[in-house]
Amino acid sequence: MGDIGGDAAYATEWLETDARRVPQLEKHSGGRQTMKGGISAQEARGQYNFLLATAAQRWPPVEGVETRDETIDGKFSVRIYTPAAASSQKLPVALWYHGGGWISGDLASEDPLCRRVAASAPCIVVSVDYRLCPEHPMPTPIDDAVTAFNWAYGQAEKLNGDQSKVICIGGSAGGGIAFATVNALIKAGQKDKVQGVVAFNPIAAHPQGVPAGFESMYTAWEENAEVPFITKYSLELAFGKQFLHLLLNDILSGRLCIAFHANPLTMKPPESAGISASTGAAPDLLGTQFSTHASFPPTHLITCGRDVTRDDALIFEAQLQKAGVRVTRDHFEEYPHYFFVFPMLKAASEFIGKLTGGVNGVLGA
Repeated sequence: MGDIGGDAAYATEWLETDARRVPQLEKHSGGRQTMKGGISAQEARGQYNFLLATAAQRWPPVEGVETRDETIDGKFSVRIYTPAAASSQKLPVALWYHGGGWISGDLASEDPLCRRVAASAPCIVVSVDYRLCPEHPMPTPIDDAVTAFNWAYGQAEKLNGDQSKVICIGGSAGGGIAFATVNALIKAGQKDKVQGVVAFNPIAAHPQGVPAGFESMYTAWEENAEVPFITKYSLELAFGKQFLHLLLNDILSGRLCIAFHANPLTMKPPESAGISASTGAAPDLLGTQFSTHASFPPTHLITCGRDVTRDDALIFEAQLQKAGVRVTRDHFEEYPHYFFVFPMLKAASEFIGKLTGGVNGVLGA
């Protein structure tokens, strides 16, 4: 597979568990759970959604969490997780953005995680089924994310939530969307709406646009090129074929166009972000390119050592620290991207604990 260090680089339980060769998954994708390159976005979506749906079936139920779905502006849905604790007190509200490389994932993908964080934090989780690329090119997913945030913020009282404690949570591409949502709110002069952000395995950089001065930190792209679940090839698919043809100065300036099979010249900034459409520029998408770091709220990151996106978070962390933002991080050195979707791993329970701790940490609890 080309892994640095081979199997010795992984935790013993990862190697011994059937997480890598669950029979249903093996039949579907041929053994080791790696999202392959060289396929269409729709094929990748099928692989990803099948993998996470199969893993989700293995989680035991969570008692005391009620769910209901709402449709926002007739365009996309959210799922609201309300724990029993909400009956006696107003709780923080967490907007949850699922992973999937902007082209995959849905409300079911991270349902077990949403339920556990809602119950254990406790908080009201609003999981966002933002519209996906390439059918809905950027900036649609970010537009939906910001719209969902503003909807939940405005509905906090009805949700029995505390409007002064609204945060963003996201994993992988969803972590990047969480960052982009905060960035959009800051640029719109609404940074006081969001009190924190928690991101696990976030996508926040691109190998052709690593910020100046941080290039030596960006080694996971090659070191972890062919690790379980997410390879650099699957990320190249997610970034979109036309991304590789963008001008370097566009990337480094932060005016980042992620094409997703669309013409970047026709892409418009998200109106909900408060950015003038007259510029004709694509939205800021990747966190390491933002100009708003100094205005970010308290941030908690979770990283994995055997993850192609590892250094995205490390660079983002360094940028926030340099800007004086309170940022904390937990790390799982011997595990790959999104290992925690498999409940048979002891480390998955540890991850839930760290994630919940991160939620409470950014809220100052």
